[in-house]
Amino acid sequence: MIFFIQLFISSNLYSQNNEDTWNGWLGLEKKGIKKESSAPVVWNEKENILWKTEIPGKGHSSPIVSAKNVFVTTAYTVEKNKLLSDIFQYLIYAASAFLFFVFVFQIRKFFADMKNFTVKNILQIWGFSFILGLVLYYAQTGIFFTGNDGSDHIIRSIRWYYSAMFVFLCIMLITYTLKIRLRNQILFLAGSLLFLCFMIWFRPAPEYYKISDSGYISDTILKAVKFAVWVILILIISLFFIKKKNVTTDNIKSIKKTRFILFIFISGITGFFILGMFGIGIYRILIVRDIPALSFDPFLEIFFRDNNVFKGMIFLGLVVWIISYISNFRNQFLIQSKKIFIGLIVLSTLVFIRNNFLLAGDETVYSVVCIDRASGKIRWSKDVFSGSLQNLHPDNTPASPTSLIADNLVYAYFGSPGLICMDEDGNKIWENTQLPFEDIHGIGTSPVYSDDKIIILNDQPKAPYLIALNSKSGKTEWLTKRKSWNNFHGAHRTPEIINYKGQKIIVTWGMYGLNGYDFLTGKELFDYPLKNSIGQLVASFQFSGDTLFAPDLKRFHAFHLGKLLEKIKSEIWSVKMQSKGPVCSSPVLYNNMLFMVSDNGYASCLDAKNGKLIWRTKLNGTYLSSCILINDNVFFSSTSGLTTVIAADKTFRKIAENKLPEPIFASLAPVNNQLFIRTTSHVWCVAKK
Repeated sequence: MIFFIQLFISSNLYSQNNEDTWNGWLGLEKKGIKKESSAPVVWNEKENILWKTEIPGKGHSSPIVSAKNVFVTTAYTVEKNKLLSDIFQYLIYAASAFLFFVFVFQIRKFFADMKNFTVKNILQIWGFSFILGLVLYYAQTGIFFTGNDGSDHIIRSIRWYYSAMFVFLCIMLITYTLKIRLRNQILFLAGSLLFLCFMIWFRPAPEYYKISDSGYISDTILKAVKFAVWVILILIISLFFIKKKNVTTDNIKSIKKTRFILFIFISGITGFFILGMFGIGIYRILIVRDIPALSFDPFLEIFFRDNNVFKGMIFLGLVVWIISYISNFRNQFLIQSKKIFIGLIVLSTLVFIRNNFLLAGDETVYSVVCIDRASGKIRWSKDVFSGSLQNLHPDNTPASPTSLIADNLVYAYFGSPGLICMDEDGNKIWENTQLPFEDIHGIGTSPVYSDDKIIILNDQPKAPYLIALNSKSGKTEWLTKRKSWNNFHGAHRTPEIINYKGQKIIVTWGMYGLNGYDFLTGKELFDYPLKNSIGQLVASFQFSGDTLFAPDLKRFHAFHLGKLLEKIKSEIWSVKMQSKGPVCSSPVLYNNMLFMVSDNGYASCLDAKNGKLIWRTKLNGTYLSSCILINDNVFFSSTSGLTTVIAADKTFRKIAENKLPEPIFASLAPVNNQLFIRTTSHVWCVAKK
């Protein structure tokens, strides 16, 4: 009798503890719903915050919660070449100072020897000073412009184009140190063309930046060509400024050759210079928030925030340089100095190597952090993997997949670096580093769990696959290959494990459509063609009864799972979302209502039976984390740190707006009396004090 009483008590305690946890993505099997919780619906930085804990590094993984602990993953950059990079930076400072003082001395000497000072001399010094100022200025501020965070293809491309422009600025200065001769022009032309080919051929992420593809990269090249036309017109106009002189037929032939080569040379470097300029202009808005120099440097702020000022300054400087250079074909503004010639080559080489090779040698360290649920103190933080920097979308991080808890073990997944299994004390049980995922935007999908199997969908462009790992050993139980595609980005929807009429089915939505797989064997059960509205989506399914709900930006679909398995007409309804459907944020299903929010803040409620729109409203901000439902309220969290709470009802009713001082990218994690929120730098515990 006592045995049965103890068994009842222990099973009851387990049930309570199980209800008071949040074990994985959207609560693992809870679908983003917590029906009973006493956590407050109103909070701010000072109200109803039990504790907040700083988390180093970057990560958008949602918190997972056990009975005593909260777990998150993070990643941070280690500068492998920090000492050498710092040495190069000091050398850049020294070379810049050297060039400045030598140039000042040479200019003073040049003008001291002049008897007459003309308008052309003003153009000469203006064009020269403009380029010299840019070279020296960006040699010093380049450390802030390029930064030390090269974890994605955009930052690496910025460094690459920045370095290219810097090299060509130095080349333009070098033209003031050499006489305009045919030999010099041929050498400069050959060197410029070789460097141009080098920059294009070895550009970062060539699989993403394909010049032949349609899109904004092609538009950039078109803009550069249009600008080249303006350069040609400027060159033609500038020819009228060239001083006339009596020459022989041979002299005319020689001068024409020199002018022609000079024309090609200037057109070439100007065209690529502007190509690089527009390349940076594309990312201007994306990177403006990531440049520390903008916080204290007003010139850089204008340079990046106002694109017209940016273009105008470059255009003006190039026009003045071209006119002053050609108009003084005979009376050239010349500073003959081997020191300056060598100094410019050394300076441009230092900048190029440091930005593109030393900083690119950094690596990422991946960590799991355990926080005491009661006090908020970090119990332990373990570095589990390390590797080279990954390509990432600006809104993604190396630690975006949400971990999971099963049988008192923590499973943390990071994409290509691997999956690790640990106990709650941080001891490694096993790891699997044979889970490749190569994608231009980084990993976005999370692992799911059922019956001692961990399911991971790695929908990368080349060799995509669905894999089942044994949760006790980490060994592969089965692997199913999926159809590849010719593109640069993958799919990031977390798969759904559905228990349907006694059979467990894994449902995925990839680049080609819906697929169903047998949970035990990985055998494909159905293949239903269904295109995404845009290249890639993240939002996950919802399932109830026989119905599978598939969210999309432009359309929302409902399918009969049984008919999908029978491979007959299975679509129950499909409704247009007018580009206001969820892209990153997964919806929640409650009382036959589907609640969702688009990236740009359109919150919608659909009737789950027929897909009809019940209500739609515009919220402030950008929404990338999934919405959750607690009690009878839906929570939408934005990247501005604002969480809007609305009633889960057929009538839109706002309950509260709660603001935290940091962006929210991770989904909230509710338990019985607490709500855990991960912002970009902290984990917050919302609870009544």
